[in-house]
Amino acid sequence: MPPTKKSRGFTLIELLVVISIIALLASIVFSSVSTAQANSRDARRQEDLSSLMQAFDLYATSNGGNYPAINILTCLGLPGTSSCWTGFLNNGGPPASFPTGNISLNSNLTPYISSIPQDPEPSRGVGNSYLYYQGTISYNGCSGSSATGSFIVYEMENSMTNGATDSACKYGGAHASGCCAPSPFGCTQMSLCFVQLQ
Repeated sequence: MPPTKKSRGFTLIELLVVISIIALLASIVFSSVSTAQANSRDARRQEDLSSLMQAFDLYATSNGGNYPAINILTCLGLPGTSSCWTGFLNNGGPPASFPTGNISLNSNLTPYISSIPQDPEPSRGVGNSYLYYQGTISYNGCSGSSATGSFIVYEMENSMTNGATDSACKYGGAHASGCCAPSPFGCTQMSLCFVQLQ
């Protein structure tokens, strides 16, 4: 009777190689999915900004060309007691206060927009709401340029780092970094985006 062929199993090294290849492929897929989801949320933010800008412009048209006079960062669409951007740090620590909603501002906008949009990622600590501000915003550092007027302040999810440029803001918004954030944030090394209402 001929000898039977002994079946050979996988060695430990072969198993480790296969497991590491699977782990590498899984991490690539996960990274691609995360980036695609962030890009999708950024696209939604651009649509939201378009709707908000149109609502503010309609408000101004009905009110002698004037935008709402609110000289502190205000969370759009939130009730007066709710705060947003609570993950914001001012020079390593939290500011004295965080932006809150404004019932009067919300009711002023409701005739011009069916519902005030909320950021698609409400769980993130910074950028989890669109902000409205009327006043002066300095950008490109404390002694850099500044703009005065009415603004929607926002933050995109992809490419937003302290060294980001205007292209990271998309939607034609300008990028602000350095001592740029208006009250109540104060001087900070924050990266944010803003678009000025015309």
